Amino acid sequence: MKQSLLFAAAALLFFGAAGLSVWNDGAATIKTYAGLAIGASMTLLAIQARRAGK
Repeated sequence: MKQSLLFAAAALLFFGAAGLSVWNDGAATIKTYAGLAIGASMTLLAIQARRAGK
């Protein structure tokens, strides 16, 4: 359980930092939200896969 939480936190931090790196570009705002949504969904899928593997 702790490993999956750490994995989720690391993934969210990574995608959050990637999103903030393009925040200054107004046209990239939509890309930022899309990237965060994709990152969150990938994180959830990875957690589910890890739980299923146990």
